[in-house]
Amino acid sequence: MRLAAVLVVLMLLSGCAAKQHEPGDQVADSDRWRKTDEAVVKTLSEGVRNPRNHAGITHVVLLWLKTPGDPAAIEKIVRTSREFREIPGVLAVHVGRPVPSTRPVVDSSFDVGLAMSFGDEAALQAYEAHPQHVKAVREVLRPLAAKIQVYDIKEAVASPAPASK
Repeated sequence: MRLAAVLVVLMLLSGCAAKQHEPGDQVADSDRWRKTDEAVVKTLSEGVRNPRNHAGITHVVLLWLKTPGDPAAIEKIVRTSREFREIPGVLAVHVGRPVPSTRPVVDSSFDVGLAMSFGDEAALQAYEAHPQHVKAVREVLRPLAAKIQVYDIKEAVASPAPASK
């Protein structure tokens, strides 16, 4: 199953660098695509070679809207966030509204929450610099959000058992 997922992602990546760009942007964009492709291939290769030593990253983003509860803004953010699945290195995207709660430890005051999975920190960094993400932040998230809070969580990797004597 894991090998099949790797092969599918690699096949998708082969088309990434072939995207069309404006003549003036061609060099800079092709370099960004190449670096993104390299980071994703490295991440996937390491995960296949060393699955037990693999520590994934969960990227959590909470947004409070300038106009709280605005259905059009929520839909636009949800739609834009789902498009992040197209970015190389993004393993999963979950986006939605908070679950209302009266429990004191639960903060359900935000309007939209987003959780994304990456293979490692290099994949997260490539995503953050990817033109599609940069454009979404600039044109959708910042204009609609009064506050954006981000949490990046690295999965703990089990330590090897101590050597027996």
